[in-house]
Order: sequence, then C-alpha cells, then structure tokens
Amino acid sequence: MPRDIKTYERLCGIADKLLKKYNPCSGCVGCCAYPKPYDCCTGCPFNGPQGCTTSCLACKLWLCGKSADYNNRSKSLMRRQLSRLKLIATKLNIHYARSTPEEALSIETEEGMWHFYYKLGRHRYA
Repeated sequence: MPRDIKTYERLCGIADKLLKKYNPCSGCVGCCAYPKPYDCCTGCPFNGPQGCTTSCLACKLWLCGKSADYNNRSKSLMRRQLSRLKLIATKLNIHYARSTPEEALSIETEEGMWHFYYKLGRHRYA
C-alpha cells in the first residue's frame, strides 16, 4: 500500500464509515480521563462549529475505553477493524493526531502520534 494522499483518504473513509455505523461516542457519560461527558476535540484548532475541519486519521482511530465499549460484543468488529487501520497507519507513518493529511504525509521519520499536538501547541483547551 503506497504512502500517499489517496491511501490516507481511503483509510479515513473506512474509519468514517465504522464510526457512523457504530456511533461509539453517543450517550457519552465520561471515561477514566473525564468522569462526565466531554468533547475530546476541545482545544483542537481543527474543531469548527460543524465539527472537524480536516481529515485526521489518528483522531478517527482513537477511542477512549468507554466509547469503544470493550464489554459490548456487538462492537468487537469495530474495534478489530479500527485496530487494523491503526496498524496500517502506523506502518505507513501517517498516524498523527491533530494534523492535516499533508502534515502527516510530510513526516519522514517516526515522530510519535502526538507530535503535532505538542510541537505546535495543539493541546490548548478553550
């Protein structure tokens, strides 16, 4: 599988379909990090009034334990498929949170999923 924008967009599309089908964040009651309902996109510069303004593969592939509902067998297929996508994205070195596809593809060496989050200050909470 080539490391290019077409592959990136294909992986994002698959992740989008899975998230739409299973809607893992509906009825959020919080998780271990936030004990009450919380928008995990708070503070992200790509979070617009209608939601995400870019296609960020890593953000689509990450789910907290509550939203992934690890005890729900009906979501096991979703978890397995998201894990496979994450493995592919990691091997292709395009697994970067809070980044544009172009930013993720510009990285030549492994920098870690949160590279842009910390390097560019994309962790501020408003």
